[in-house]
Amino acid sequence: MIQPEEKERIGRFVFSIDAKLAMVGRLLIRRAVADVLGVKNTEIKLARTKEKKPFLQSPRSETN
Repeated sequence: MIQPEEKERIGRFVFSIDAKLAMVGRLLIRRAVADVLGVKNTEIKLARTKEKKPFLQSPRSETN
């Protein structure tokens, strides 16, 4: 359910509790996006800006 680049980023945490919290956060974001857009989790592609802020890369809305 988590994209490979996110798994890699989460794997770099020093403390396991931080990695677990990051994983839960990503899963919650994906669940919320899937519920709001009415799409499957596998259709969601999250990316990060150069400032490391997450954003929805796809699916893009019809208005974008």
